[in-house]
Amino acid sequence: MRSIFLQYFKYANVYIYLMEDGSLITFPVHLIRISNVMIGGEPV
Repeated sequence: MRSIFLQYFKYANVYIYLMEDGSLITFPVHLIRISNVMIGGEPV
């Protein structure tokens, strides 16, 4: 949880990935690229 607040404070935005085991991974804004990926017509 601490890393979420730190990333939000530094970049005013944070991207969080929820793993299948329930753990969270945070990514800063400069490491993320959003694309138009779709599977079966639904966005991923």
